[in-house]
Amino acid sequence: MPAVPVFEQITTQISDELGTEYKQVGGQVAGDGTEWYAIWTYQPEPPEDARELTIQFTSEGTDASTECRISLR
Repeated sequence: MPAVPVFEQITTQISDELGTEYKQVGGQVAGDGTEWYAIWTYQPEPPEDARELTIQFTSEGTDASTECRISLR
């Protein structure tokens, strides 16, 4: 599938202000060759006291990265 080599180059780091360790436990990529999507599953769920998740995406072999912050409140 053409999407696999593209998405394999992306690494994702998830963190919160409590220092919880999140681990990727599953995933799926699919598409028709022009439109693709990826689903990655992480555990554990954020603790109830966590206020914000930070997700950082990095593309292998480049200096490119994007950070997304998600409010949990």
